[in-house]
Amino acid sequence: MIIEPEKTSPCISHAANVVEQRNVRRNEFEIVLEAPEIANAALPGQFVMVVTGEGYGFEHRRPFSLFRADPETGRVSILYLARGIFTQDLAQKLPGDSVQLLGPLGTHFDTRADERIAIIASGGIGAPPLCFLARRLLEMPQPLRPERVIAICGARSSDYLVGVTELCSLGAEVDIVTDDGSEGAQGTVPEHLERLLKRYPEVTAAGVRVYGCGPMPMLLALTNVCERYGVTGQISIEAPMHCGVGQCDSCLIPVVGRDGKGPIRACVDGPVLPIGTYCWETPATP
Repeated sequence: MIIEPEKTSPCISHAANVVEQRNVRRNEFEIVLEAPEIANAALPGQFVMVVTGEGYGFEHRRPFSLFRADPETGRVSILYLARGIFTQDLAQKLPGDSVQLLGPLGTHFDTRADERIAIIASGGIGAPPLCFLARRLLEMPQPLRPERVIAICGARSSDYLVGVTELCSLGAEVDIVTDDGSEGAQGTVPEHLERLLKRYPEVTAAGVRVYGCGPMPMLLALTNVCERYGVTGQISIEAPMHCGVGQCDSCLIPVVGRDGKGPIRACVDGPVLPIGTYCWETPATP
């Protein structure tokens, strides 16, 4: 398969004021930011680099997928788990504070597909861009909108589930799976996807497109399931990103391209790739 990167939106540096900091559940937070230029340009699957602290070096910036982007209000939001030093600092931001955003960055999910069923498969903190995608899919006018949007939300345990509340409120069909069975069914996202495809053969006959985001082992297993059943789709690759704009080559990932196998920069040529283009047998650059 040949990679055809989606056209990316213009990158904007923006000092964004905090509008709201909301505790969704447990250690899951949504921070809402005033960023009209980014809100107007962003597409599902793209991300922003968030800069906090006193400096602008790599240690002060992190990539976060966009959870919402509303051109009408000029606001964007990020859904995250406050579990590390950077995200705990972000959770302390209050209305009136500001953070520096760089974005929107990267490629995006394709919402123009004509498959009748969209299956959104998220693992842990991979949920936010898929929530953005689900919102866009469910808001599309008929007959462009998929007949069904099924969301599989998975995590190690209930404490690490993200996006469940949002996906339920959007009207997606939500299935929860956890490794330890602490919430929903016990199992993994790829296992549940295969159960769906086996249980409902009419689903594959109707035409299915899978969108995945989560830890790399999950995405590998998800890719294997999709390839066994002949299902197409896209995945958002997880890679370390220091600059976010293609200047440092910290996020090189191996792919199948026009000239065979070779590396691309996940921050500008990804992170969203067609299923089947990532070279799983070749390790990504650390």
